[in-house]
Amino acid sequence: MAFADAVQAEDVDICERVQRGLGSRAYDRGRFSVKFEAGVHWFQTRLCEAYGEWLEHPAWPPAASTLDPRHEPADTETWPNGGVR
Repeated sequence: MAFADAVQAEDVDICERVQRGLGSRAYDRGRFSVKFEAGVHWFQTRLCEAYGEWLEHPAWPPAASTLDPRHEPADTETWPNGGVR
C-alpha cells in the first residue's frame, strides 16, 4: 500500500507541474519533447496507425485470435452483444 501511495503522490506532482507549465507564457503547443515524451509519442503513433487500418478495413469486434494468440477461432463466434464474427 505504501508503494501505491508513493506512486500516486508522484503522479499528482507530475500533473501539477504539467498544469503549471501549460499555464506559463513560455508554453506554446507543438511537437512532443523527444527527451520527455518519447513513450507518449510512440503510443499515439501506434494508435493512429491502428485507427487508420481500421478505417480502411473496419472489423469490430476484432477476431479473437488477434486478442489471444492461444485461441483458435471457429468459423463463426458469437459475441456478448449478439453479433457474429
